[in-house]
Amino acid sequence: MKIVLLGLKGVGKTTFGKKLAKILNCPFIDTDKEIELKVGKKPLEIFKDEGEKKLREIECLILQGLQEREDCVIAVGGGGFMLSESQRILKVLGILICLHMSKESLLKRWKSWPAVCKKKEEFDRYYDKRIEKLCMLSCVWIDATRSDLIDLVLRVTHGK
Repeated sequence: MKIVLLGLKGVGKTTFGKKLAKILNCPFIDTDKEIELKVGKKPLEIFKDEGEKKLREIECLILQGLQEREDCVIAVGGGGFMLSESQRILKVLGILICLHMSKESLLKRWKSWPAVCKKKEEFDRYYDKRIEKLCMLSCVWIDATRSDLIDLVLRVTHGK
């Protein structure tokens, strides 16, 4: 079984994904790390140097490559679900779990704005647009601030 963690930047997909993979005794894959391995640049560098469109295309290629993987936990970058082609792949990739936080909780976690935001109004649009895209994926939505997050995800993924 593949468990695919989605959500905005900073909700804890990587931290949580590593813990979950360890409990399930399966590999953990972070698509941001996979991008860096594939092109030799971090996603933020690609975004700044080549633009968001290029970054989303690379993310889509990474997702395509993960279709052949066996059981694993995958953390998808904070915008890796934005392209319709990426959404198509995600819908069949595995169990989709969206780790979600309110705008206020997310802002408290961030040390700085994402590259596409300079002001609160831009952040609001950024947040709302991504939440809208995530809603199109029929994910299981879980509050990422829950103290029982691991137990809850294990129950969801094992049908209990």
